[in-house]
Amino acid sequence: MAAEDMTIGEVARALARIEAGQADLRREISERLDRTVSAELYGSQHKVVLDEIAEIKGDLDGLRTEVRAQEQQRVMDRRWWLTAVLIPSAGLVASYVGPLLGGGGS
Repeated sequence: MAAEDMTIGEVARALARIEAGQADLRREISERLDRTVSAELYGSQHKVVLDEIAEIKGDLDGLRTEVRAQEQQRVMDRRWWLTAVLIPSAGLVASYVGPLLGGGGS
């Protein structure tokens, strides 16, 4: 139907539909804008997250260093036990048990 053939009522209904569609669009745009953040807020949040990540990486590096130091200490402790306690004790036991097992005699 051509616009010239429309009655006043039809024009009013068409305008009402257009206005309702425009209102829906405005409401949808408003809802979307309510969910967005400003560039300044995003930038500050992003900086905070990057700072936290850097802090966590630093903590992780510190923990790795500490774990390596503990592992080296364990190795040194094992060596100490071997050289200071276990080997001399085994030598002492061998000096007493050797003659017993060897038959004790000449």
